[in-house]
Amino acid sequence: MLEFVDLKMAGISHSVILSCHPKRWRWMEYKMRKSELCIARYGAVLVDGPEWGNYSHLLKPRSGNYLINSPTALALLGTWRTLVSRCSLSSDCTNLLVLEDDVYFLENFQKHLVEAVNISRGKDFELTHIGMNCFEPCSLMEFPHATHEDLERLHMSTNVQIVEKRGTVWGTFGLILSRRLILAVHESLKDLSKVNLPIDDHLAMIVEKHRFKSGICFPSLVIPETRDSTNMGDAHANFAEFVRARLHVPAISRYILAAQYEELTKSSLDPSVTFPKEHILHDFPQYFHSHGSNFSR
Repeated sequence: MLEFVDLKMAGISHSVILSCHPKRWRWMEYKMRKSELCIARYGAVLVDGPEWGNYSHLLKPRSGNYLINSPTALALLGTWRTLVSRCSLSSDCTNLLVLEDDVYFLENFQKHLVEAVNISRGKDFELTHIGMNCFEPCSLMEFPHATHEDLERLHMSTNVQIVEKRGTVWGTFGLILSRRLILAVHESLKDLSKVNLPIDDHLAMIVEKHRFKSGICFPSLVIPETRDSTNMGDAHANFAEFVRARLHVPAISRYILAAQYEELTKSSLDPSVTFPKEHILHDFPQYFHSHGSNFSR
Protein backbone atom coordinates (compact mmCIF):
# COMPACT_ATOMS: atom_id res chain seq x y z
CA MET A 1 0.00 0.00 0.00
CA LEU A 2 1.29 3.46 -0.91
CA GLU A 3 1.77 5.72 2.09
CA PHE A 4 2.18 9.46 1.95
CA VAL A 5 3.16 11.86 4.69
CA ASP A 6 0.91 14.90 4.41
CA LEU A 7 2.10 18.49 4.38
CA LYS A 8 -1.46 19.69 4.84
CA MET A 9 -0.33 22.77 6.69
CA ALA A 10 1.25 23.84 3.41
CA GLY A 11 -1.82 22.99 1.37
CA ILE A 12 -0.21 19.82 -0.03
CA SER A 13 -2.42 16.72 0.06
CA HIS A 14 0.30 14.22 -0.87
CA SER A 15 4.11 14.41 -0.92
CA VAL A 16 6.88 11.99 -1.85
CA ILE A 17 10.63 11.82 -2.36
CA LEU A 18 11.69 9.58 -5.24
CA SER A 19 14.59 7.39 -4.15
CA CYS A 20 16.17 4.07 -5.09
CA HIS A 21 19.51 4.48 -3.30
CA PRO A 22 19.50 3.55 0.42
CA LYS A 23 22.64 5.56 1.15
CA ARG A 24 21.34 8.72 -0.52
CA TRP A 25 18.08 8.24 1.34
CA ARG A 26 19.96 8.24 4.68
CA TRP A 27 21.44 11.58 3.72
CA MET A 28 17.96 12.76 2.74
CA GLU A 29 16.50 11.68 6.08
CA TYR A 30 19.22 13.62 7.85
CA LYS A 31 18.58 16.72 5.73
CA MET A 32 14.88 16.49 6.59
CA ARG A 33 15.72 16.25 10.30
CA LYS A 34 17.66 19.49 10.02
CA SER A 35 14.79 21.07 8.08
CA GLU A 36 12.09 19.72 10.43
CA LEU A 37 10.40 17.88 7.58
CA CYS A 38 8.95 14.40 7.23
CA ILE A 39 8.20 13.33 3.68
CA ALA A 40 7.64 9.73 2.60
CA ARG A 41 10.06 7.79 0.45
CA TYR A 42 8.67 6.47 -2.84
CA GLY A 43 10.77 3.63 -4.21
CA ALA A 44 12.02 4.63 -7.65
CA VAL A 45 12.65 2.12 -10.43
CA LEU A 46 16.34 1.15 -10.31
CA VAL A 47 18.23 0.33 -13.49
CA ASP A 48 19.05 -3.41 -13.28
CA GLY A 49 16.85 -3.63 -10.18
CA PRO A 50 13.94 -6.04 -9.62
CA GLU A 51 11.50 -4.01 -11.74
CA TRP A 52 13.90 -3.19 -14.56
CA GLY A 53 12.78 -6.17 -16.64
CA ASN A 54 9.41 -4.47 -17.09
CA TYR A 55 11.07 -1.53 -18.85
CA SER A 56 14.42 -2.50 -20.40
CA HIS A 57 12.83 -3.68 -23.65
CA LEU A 58 11.57 -0.12 -24.23
CA LEU A 59 15.06 1.29 -24.65
CA LYS A 60 15.59 2.41 -28.21
CA PRO A 61 18.50 3.91 -30.16
CA ARG A 62 18.46 7.68 -30.38
CA SER A 63 16.66 8.86 -33.50
CA GLY A 64 15.01 11.95 -34.85
CA ASN A 65 11.80 11.41 -32.89
CA TYR A 66 12.84 9.12 -30.05
CA LEU A 67 15.10 10.36 -27.30
CA ILE A 68 14.81 7.65 -24.65
CA ASN A 69 18.13 5.89 -25.08
CA SER A 70 19.11 6.51 -21.46
CA PRO A 71 18.32 3.74 -18.95
CA THR A 72 18.08 6.32 -16.16
CA ALA A 73 15.56 8.43 -18.12
CA LEU A 74 13.47 5.32 -18.80
CA ALA A 75 13.61 4.24 -15.14
CA LEU A 76 12.40 7.70 -14.10
CA LEU A 77 9.50 7.48 -16.57
CA GLY A 78 8.57 4.10 -15.09
CA THR A 79 8.68 5.60 -11.60
CA TRP A 80 6.44 8.48 -12.61
CA ARG A 81 4.00 6.13 -14.31
CA THR A 82 3.38 4.11 -11.14
CA LEU A 83 3.28 7.25 -9.00
CA VAL A 84 0.65 9.16 -10.99
CA SER A 85 -1.32 5.96 -11.55
CA ARG A 86 -1.72 5.46 -7.80
CA CYS A 87 -2.48 9.13 -7.27
CA SER A 88 -5.14 9.09 -9.99
CA LEU A 89 -7.00 6.32 -8.14
CA SER A 90 -7.11 8.33 -4.91
CA SER A 91 -9.78 11.03 -4.99
CA ASP A 92 -8.23 12.79 -2.00
CA CYS A 93 -4.99 13.34 -3.92
CA THR A 94 -5.80 16.91 -4.89
CA ASN A 95 -2.19 17.88 -5.51
CA LEU A 96 1.23 16.27 -5.28
CA LEU A 97 4.65 17.45 -4.17
CA VAL A 98 7.45 15.42 -5.82
CA LEU A 99 11.08 15.76 -4.78
CA GLU A 100 14.16 13.80 -5.76
CA ASP A 101 16.47 12.42 -3.09
CA ASP A 102 19.45 14.69 -3.71
CA VAL A 103 18.01 18.13 -2.95
CA TYR A 104 18.80 20.73 -0.31
CA PHE A 105 16.01 22.72 1.32
CA LEU A 106 15.87 26.48 1.54
CA GLU A 107 15.77 27.84 5.08
CA ASN A 108 12.15 28.13 6.30
CA PHE A 109 11.11 25.73 3.54
CA GLN A 110 7.67 25.03 4.95
CA LYS A 111 6.80 28.71 5.31
CA HIS A 112 7.83 29.41 1.73
CA LEU A 113 6.00 26.31 0.52
CA VAL A 114 2.75 27.60 2.04
CA GLU A 115 3.22 30.86 0.15
CA ALA A 116 4.08 29.04 -3.10
CA VAL A 117 0.99 26.80 -2.92
CA ASN A 118 -1.31 29.73 -2.19
CA ILE A 119 0.10 31.75 -5.08
CA SER A 120 -0.06 28.77 -7.45
CA ARG A 121 -3.72 28.21 -6.66
CA GLY A 122 -4.53 31.88 -6.95
CA LYS A 123 -2.92 32.03 -10.40
CA ASP A 124 -4.28 28.61 -11.53
CA PHE A 125 -0.90 26.97 -12.10
CA GLU A 126 -1.20 23.25 -12.81
CA LEU A 127 2.59 22.70 -12.56
CA THR A 128 4.89 24.63 -10.26
CA HIS A 129 8.66 24.15 -10.26
CA ILE A 130 9.91 24.88 -6.75
CA GLY A 131 13.44 24.50 -8.10
CA MET A 132 14.76 25.47 -11.50
CA ASN A 133 17.55 24.23 -13.76
CA CYS A 134 18.42 26.32 -16.81
CA PHE A 135 21.59 26.60 -18.88
CA GLU A 136 20.70 30.15 -19.93
CA PRO A 137 18.34 32.72 -18.41
CA CYS A 138 14.85 31.29 -18.80
CA SER A 139 12.29 33.04 -20.96
CA LEU A 140 9.65 34.06 -18.42
CA MET A 141 6.24 35.42 -19.38
CA GLU A 142 6.40 38.33 -16.93
CA PHE A 143 10.11 38.99 -17.52
CA PRO A 144 10.69 38.14 -21.21
CA HIS A 145 14.07 39.86 -21.31
CA ALA A 146 15.36 38.70 -17.92
CA THR A 147 19.13 38.44 -17.67
CA HIS A 148 21.18 36.19 -15.42
CA GLU A 149 21.53 39.10 -12.99
CA ASP A 150 17.76 39.67 -12.97
CA LEU A 151 17.16 36.03 -12.05
CA GLU A 152 19.77 36.23 -9.30
CA ARG A 153 17.88 39.16 -7.78
CA LEU A 154 14.62 37.18 -7.92
CA HIS A 155 16.31 34.27 -6.13
CA MET A 156 17.61 36.55 -3.38
CA SER A 157 14.17 38.00 -2.66
CA THR A 158 12.56 37.18 0.68
CA ASN A 159 9.12 37.28 -0.96
CA VAL A 160 7.94 34.20 -2.87
CA GLN A 161 6.89 34.73 -6.48
CA ILE A 162 5.56 32.22 -9.02
CA VAL A 163 6.40 33.36 -12.54
CA GLU A 164 4.75 31.77 -15.59
CA LYS A 165 7.08 29.82 -17.85
CA ARG A 166 6.57 28.28 -21.27
CA GLY A 167 8.52 25.19 -22.34
CA THR A 168 10.79 22.83 -20.43
CA VAL A 169 12.45 23.48 -17.11
CA TRP A 170 15.22 20.90 -17.01
CA GLY A 171 15.09 18.42 -14.18
CA THR A 172 12.26 17.24 -11.93
CA PHE A 173 13.91 17.67 -8.55
CA GLY A 174 11.10 19.79 -7.08
CA LEU A 175 7.55 19.94 -8.48
CA ILE A 176 3.96 20.57 -7.39
CA LEU A 177 1.31 18.99 -9.63
CA SER A 178 -2.41 19.80 -9.58
CA ARG A 179 -5.09 17.11 -9.75
CA ARG A 180 -5.82 17.96 -13.38
CA LEU A 181 -2.18 17.54 -14.32
CA ILE A 182 -1.89 14.27 -12.36
CA LEU A 183 -4.76 12.82 -14.37
CA ALA A 184 -3.37 14.08 -17.68
CA VAL A 185 0.10 12.68 -16.99
CA HIS A 186 -1.41 9.37 -15.86
CA GLU A 187 -3.25 9.04 -19.14
CA SER A 188 -0.17 9.98 -21.18
CA LEU A 189 2.13 7.43 -19.49
CA LYS A 190 -0.12 4.39 -19.71
CA ASP A 191 1.80 3.08 -22.72
CA LEU A 192 5.48 3.94 -22.36
CA SER A 193 6.24 2.51 -25.81
CA LYS A 194 4.60 5.65 -27.19
CA VAL A 195 6.51 8.07 -24.96
CA ASN A 196 9.48 9.58 -26.74
CA LEU A 197 10.60 12.23 -24.27
CA PRO A 198 12.28 12.22 -20.84
CA ILE A 199 9.97 13.19 -17.97
CA ASP A 200 10.86 16.90 -17.82
CA ASP A 201 10.21 17.41 -21.54
CA HIS A 202 7.15 15.15 -21.33
CA LEU A 203 5.61 17.26 -18.55
CA ALA A 204 6.22 20.42 -20.58
CA MET A 205 4.55 18.77 -23.57
CA ILE A 206 1.48 17.80 -21.51
CA VAL A 207 1.21 21.32 -20.12
CA GLU A 208 1.30 22.77 -23.63
CA LYS A 209 -1.08 20.18 -25.08
CA HIS A 210 -3.75 20.89 -22.46
CA ARG A 211 -3.03 24.62 -22.35
CA PHE A 212 -2.21 24.44 -18.68
CA LYS A 213 -0.17 27.07 -16.86
CA SER A 214 3.31 26.24 -15.59
CA GLY A 215 5.30 28.41 -13.21
CA ILE A 216 8.69 28.72 -11.54
CA CYS A 217 9.10 29.61 -7.87
CA PHE A 218 11.49 32.38 -6.86
CA PRO A 219 13.47 31.93 -4.75
CA SER A 220 14.10 28.24 -5.46
CA LEU A 221 12.83 26.25 -2.48
CA VAL A 222 15.21 23.39 -3.31
CA ILE A 223 18.48 23.02 -5.21
CA PRO A 224 19.91 19.68 -6.43
CA GLU A 225 23.22 18.14 -5.45
CA THR A 226 25.40 17.69 -8.53
CA ARG A 227 28.82 16.85 -7.11
CA ASP A 228 28.19 13.10 -7.21
CA SER A 229 26.51 13.15 -10.63
CA THR A 230 28.02 11.29 -13.56
CA ASN A 231 26.56 13.39 -16.37
CA MET A 232 27.56 16.92 -15.40
CA GLY A 233 31.18 16.84 -16.54
CA ASP A 234 33.63 19.29 -15.00
CA ALA A 235 31.04 22.08 -14.80
CA HIS A 236 30.07 21.14 -11.28
CA ALA A 237 33.58 20.92 -9.82
CA ASN A 238 32.89 24.16 -7.95
CA PHE A 239 29.37 23.60 -6.69
CA ALA A 240 28.66 27.20 -5.68
CA GLU A 241 29.74 28.50 -9.08
CA PHE A 242 27.81 25.75 -10.87
CA VAL A 243 24.62 26.59 -8.96
CA ARG A 244 25.10 30.27 -9.68
CA ALA A 245 25.75 29.79 -13.41
CA ARG A 246 23.12 27.15 -14.16
CA LEU A 247 20.43 27.71 -11.54
CA HIS A 248 20.98 31.47 -11.18
CA VAL A 249 21.11 31.01 -7.39
CA PRO A 250 23.84 33.37 -6.17
CA ALA A 251 24.50 31.78 -2.76
CA ILE A 252 24.22 28.22 -1.43
CA SER A 253 24.47 29.41 2.17
CA ARG A 254 20.65 29.72 2.40
CA TYR A 255 20.22 25.99 1.70
CA ILE A 256 20.56 23.72 4.72
CA LEU A 257 23.71 21.50 4.61
CA ALA A 258 24.55 22.46 1.00
CA ALA A 259 27.91 23.82 2.18
CA GLN A 260 28.71 20.65 4.18
CA TYR A 261 28.90 18.15 1.30
CA GLU A 262 32.60 17.33 1.70
CA GLU A 263 32.26 16.90 5.45
CA LEU A 264 29.20 14.68 4.99
CA THR A 265 31.11 12.58 2.47
CA LYS A 266 34.22 12.20 4.65
CA SER A 267 32.19 11.24 7.70
CA SER A 268 30.14 8.77 5.64
CA LEU A 269 33.30 7.06 4.41
CA ASP A 270 35.20 7.14 7.70
CA PRO A 271 33.41 6.51 11.06
CA SER A 272 36.32 8.10 12.91
CA VAL A 273 35.51 11.53 11.44
CA THR A 274 33.51 13.38 14.07
CA PHE A 275 32.44 16.96 14.77
CA PRO A 276 32.32 19.14 17.89
CA LYS A 277 29.00 19.60 19.69
CA GLU A 278 28.47 23.11 18.30
CA HIS A 279 28.92 21.93 14.69
CA ILE A 280 25.80 21.52 12.55
CA LEU A 281 26.88 17.93 11.79
CA HIS A 282 27.68 16.98 15.39
CA ASP A 283 25.10 14.15 15.42
CA PHE A 284 25.62 12.98 11.83
CA PRO A 285 28.32 10.30 12.35
CA GLN A 286 26.32 8.45 14.98
CA TYR A 287 23.13 8.76 12.94
CA PHE A 288 24.67 7.61 9.67
CA HIS A 289 26.82 4.75 10.93
CA SER A 290 24.14 3.36 13.23
CA HIS A 291 22.28 2.60 9.97
CA GLY A 292 25.30 0.90 8.39
CA SER A 293 28.39 2.39 6.77
CA ASN A 294 28.66 0.78 3.32
CA PHE A 295 28.94 4.12 1.56
CA SER A 296 30.68 4.94 -1.70
CA ARG A 297 30.89 8.38 -3.28
